[in-house]
Amino acid sequence: MLRRLQRYKAGSKLRTELMRVLVKYLSQQEIECLTDLFRKLDKDHTGYVKPIEIQRALKRMGIEIAQTEIEGII
Repeated sequence: MLRRLQRYKAGSKLRTELMRVLVKYLSQQEIECLTDLFRKLDKDHTGYVKPIEIQRALKRMGIEIAQTEIEGII
């Protein structure tokens, strides 16, 4: 997990700041919950969540949204 966080941290400044906020304000249990959710979304285990993976997860929840809309948000 630490190695993955370190690789993630090497990304953009926004990602780095987001990680700092998460670590500072979330409990260990909340971080573990988010990590579990991320792993469930990351079906191909690339370390990134693709728009299609988000679209499929939302569809399973009964939410229909175009992939282009998701890409616009991301």
